[in-house]
Amino acid sequence: MENDIVLQTMIKAAIKAGNILKKMFIAGATVGIKKGNDYYDIVSKADIASENSIIKILGNALPNVKILSEEKGFINNQSQNTIIIDPLDGSSNFLLGIPHFSVATAYVKGGQILASVVYNPVMKKMYTAQSGKGAFVNNKKIISVAKKSLPYIAVNFSHKVTWQEKRLFFDKAYKFGASRVLNNWSPNLDFCLLAENKIDAVVSQNSLIYDFAPGYLIAKESGCFEFPKIKKIKVGTDSTKNFIIGNNKKLLRKLVEENML
Repeated sequence: MENDIVLQTMIKAAIKAGNILKKMFIAGATVGIKKGNDYYDIVSKADIASENSIIKILGNALPNVKILSEEKGFINNQSQNTIIIDPLDGSSNFLLGIPHFSVATAYVKGGQILASVVYNPVMKKMYTAQSGKGAFVNNKKIISVAKKSLPYIAVNFSHKVTWQEKRLFFDKAYKFGASRVLNNWSPNLDFCLLAENKIDAVVSQNSLIYDFAPGYLIAKESGCFEFPKIKKIKVGTDSTKNFIIGNNKKLLRKLVEENML
């Protein structure tokens, strides 16, 4: 019951924020720059508007749940249960006029991701999942299955990965037989592509919690396998994970053997 309530609230928040993003996407958004500890990142008025909308809805409906948002950090730090927010997953795509971005949220309790939402407002695709209950797109269950064709792989790099490391990854991926290697700039939607059988694996290299927690559960609940197995996640502003997830165990073994992490 608790997870159902949280999921429905996150869906409501995603739709509201998604409508805001869609309007601003059509109109164009103002770009700003935020500085990290060792990198620069893009942030726009759309990020902030989406984040404020989500936080308002979650705060009103779930006042006892802690929030960890990409732009504002922790809110209501006393709770042990956390909703992780990426108010605009795919900021660069958004600002370039590419309709591949989403609102992404995940509910974490005791280190376990129990529910998640990833919503692409332009394509009107609502991906949802609950732990142990499967993954869905627009209320239709999705199951990821292995294909026999040459693999399509998406990779998500953190800001800490150097250009040399990125180039080495692409070289290795094509050498072992990948048909396509995608870097789509919207990590959570990559996991959804995997869940829908559009691609065969996602390699997550030191991804921040906002960039993997929502989409990971959707891929996992669609029937995918990860390596190494994620037993618990640490909730924090600097929490990262390094893993591979896919629908084909043979492909995963090959990616691990080729040291693709």
